[in-house]
Amino acid sequence: MRLRKNRKIERAAVNAARAFFEENDCVFQEVDLANDYGKDAYIDIVDRDVVTGTCVAAQIKGGDKYRRADGFAIPVDEDHFQIWRNSSMPVTGIVHDPETGSLYWTSITEFLAMKSSRPTSIPVPRSNLLTSSSLHSAFKPQFRGESQRLGANCVLDLSSDSEDQRLQSISDCFGLGRSDSRILISLRRFLPTFTGASLEYTICVLTHVTPHPDILWSSSNWIPQEVCNAVCKHFRWTIDEIIHLLEAAEWETWQRGDMGEHVYMMLRQDPEIESKMQRVVDIAMRANNDDLAFASTYLCLYWSRDNAMQMYDDLVNRDPNIELLPLMPDVRHLLYNHGCVPLFE
Repeated sequence: MRLRKNRKIERAAVNAARAFFEENDCVFQEVDLANDYGKDAYIDIVDRDVVTGTCVAAQIKGGDKYRRADGFAIPVDEDHFQIWRNSSMPVTGIVHDPETGSLYWTSITEFLAMKSSRPTSIPVPRSNLLTSSSLHSAFKPQFRGESQRLGANCVLDLSSDSEDQRLQSISDCFGLGRSDSRILISLRRFLPTFTGASLEYTICVLTHVTPHPDILWSSSNWIPQEVCNAVCKHFRWTIDEIIHLLEAAEWETWQRGDMGEHVYMMLRQDPEIESKMQRVVDIAMRANNDDLAFASTYLCLYWSRDNAMQMYDDLVNRDPNIELLPLMPDVRHLLYNHGCVPLFE
């Protein structure tokens, strides 16, 4: 696979934007959740060391191909037109001039709000030079007002019938939820209603509020501890929710940094998860759901630590068919030789 010819230029543009906003005490959160829905980064507006709650999504471009006689322009295809016009948070367009190193900005949200049909491009006037002065005098006031109008939409759009719209909304919840725990709590409440890509992406977002050992924490994915604490209080799972989460992660993904570990970290925040998991084993066995039965049994054994053999005997006494589950001979071998089973090692 060949790298895009303008990859270095695009990377330089993102790095220049990051440097500018971080130098001006704003939080620059690059989209790094394996999903890019027309938004390269989120920018948290900070005033006097206080995160204001205003968050702006950014589409960042760089290179001569965006240059025009009167400034710059960001092209608009149909997909991005729908994404930006329906965004639940304001979107800024930022263009990096590689010759001068300067950054220029516009409000994509405001420009598209005035259009009844898709334009071919969005102008970025040369007069909109992004400096420390214009950041405070023009950029912040512009998006503070737009954010107040759009902020609640990211939660409302979680109920959209369109999976694309839901995915965009989930991404925006991650950006906005960093300064308002209620948004991530709302996302957690929607989790049982999601399936497929929406469920997987929600898990990827919500696992960031747990003390996940295999996330490379940085300013791009950091969430304040008080927000993490507030959201984790709502990780008290019903039996149906536990089953829903376990079925979202195939056993092959129960390895470090993969979906299984994301699910594990969310489940582990429930102080009653160990007793609840034993009930899941019973339900899975009655339903002849081998995959669910194996995963829930394995977790019960893992949490039993040195008493895993006793847990295994107790589970088998309740339902002897547990011994017939696929991979269970391997599990018994581990128990007989080590007295416990490993996970994420």
